Amino acid sequence: MKLSAILLLLIAGCTTADDPSYTVETPSGTGAGGSTGGSTSTRIAGRVCVLADPTLMSACAITGAGGLTVTAAGASTTTSQNGTFSLAADSVSPTTNLAVTGTGIVPSQVSVANASIVPVMNQQLFASMVLATRITTEPQTGMIIASVVNGQGVPAAGVTATSLPVGTVGPFFDGTGATPFTLDATGARGVVMFPNVPTTGATRLSFTNSAETETTVDGIQVVDGGITFVDATLR
Repeated sequence: MKLSAILLLLIAGCTTADDPSYTVETPSGTGAGGSTGGSTSTRIAGRVCVLADPTLMSACAITGAGGLTVTAAGASTTTSQNGTFSLAADSVSPTTNLAVTGTGIVPSQVSVANASIVPVMNQQLFASMVLATRITTEPQTGMIIASVVNGQGVPAAGVTATSLPVGTVGPFFDGTGATPFTLDATGARGVVMFPNVPTTGATRLSFTNSAETETTVDGIQVVDGGITFVDATLR
């Protein structure tokens, strides 16, 4: 079965509209993480979203998000049945990563600055995505999936992307119809997938649209054998 058919079945049968109202809270109020005012810890609250489509970060499967382990800055907790979690961690900054692990999912991480919704992917969907793109996963590498939006927060179509170091394959972009991924530029969902990113050292991503507006995201450390989710805004 092709990936597009699998995705259609998943979206039609087991997703729910997601309300990204969960926040990262600091002692001084909501924000992007980081202890302030002499407090010794930061409370991080959010929701793990088990993706039903690797190119749609807001389509969550209605099962599979419970009992997963969420870790940040040495602290950890377990998600409730609907994927919500809350933990208190020391030495948290906007670049601190939230990591999610558990049975049946690919190890995933996202920075605290973007952690209101923490996307993860189950092993079956990941395997289907790898098969659809004909990727051969390599040891000591991970994957980056980036969501690119414009200044108004709308997914940015027509965006090309590069990585440093340069990957051996890809990047792949969200496609349309029967083609879930292309090698051209982002589609309506503004998603870019970088496979086989080395775990040694940090990675820099650059995104450019037709107006030659460029945005870079630097200092990305990927998960070995896992997925690192990144947000990028074109300015």
